[in-house]
Amino acid sequence: MRKLSNEEIGNIGLYEFQGYIGAMTSPTFGGWKGVDRLIELLDIKGMERPRILEVGCSTGYITRYVAQKFDCEMVGADISELLIELAREESERLNLANVSFERANAESLPFVDNSFDIVYGEAITALVSDPVMVLKEYRRVLKKGGKVATLDLFTNESLGSEFYQEMKNIMIMSNIIGPETDIRTLKEWENIFKEAGFNDIKINDYYEDIFVREYSFAEKIMISIRVIYNMAINRGLRRKLGPMLKFVKKFQNALKGDSFGYFIFTGVK
Repeated sequence: MRKLSNEEIGNIGLYEFQGYIGAMTSPTFGGWKGVDRLIELLDIKGMERPRILEVGCSTGYITRYVAQKFDCEMVGADISELLIELAREESERLNLANVSFERANAESLPFVDNSFDIVYGEAITALVSDPVMVLKEYRRVLKKGGKVATLDLFTNESLGSEFYQEMKNIMIMSNIIGPETDIRTLKEWENIFKEAGFNDIKINDYYEDIFVREYSFAEKIMISIRVIYNMAINRGLRRKLGPMLKFVKKFQNALKGDSFGYFIFTGVK
């Protein structure tokens, strides 16, 4: 991908900035262990060349992981044109013939009805303004008997008003992920999944490795250098990234208790 100008970097959201500097290379909630759990629950290995859609694929790191692991046709979708471009470039570099990427809004997917055997999303369904609408879109593009899965964060208790407002402010600064984001309880999520119309609903909850990014030592150094450099030369980025880094520390401290976990929901059309 071409190098962005200082002005362009100042204008993109934090979500896209992370992808641009190479920080979007591994899952957040549950890490790769969580992704492997999601894959196991979907039983992809037991299917004959399924067509699979990942919604909110970011730079496509999970999309490629699944494509390399199974004989399947993978489609990754994300609202960010910049991240889709990065996803395509990496897949071409790896010569992955069974992967494609589409720019798409989760609330209005550009696919015909009954297109996929599996639709899943990792850390995306909680970030939309209307999760029921999004899940109904997942259901629309699924074939009869097709399987859906989402992996997202949940809380066991109500969030404090200060923490909640700080989270909303960070979402606004992301430019893509909206301020409507909520961290819901498992019961609230169960009601959402039922309202979306899926059958055979199962929700598995987990409480370890909740907020992790599994970087190599070289990746950590590279990302740190790029963050420091871009913050040093870009005032707009400093205004956005400073509050986010402060909130991440607070969020990590909050996760040390038993108030949060991540879940994997599965259902069938």
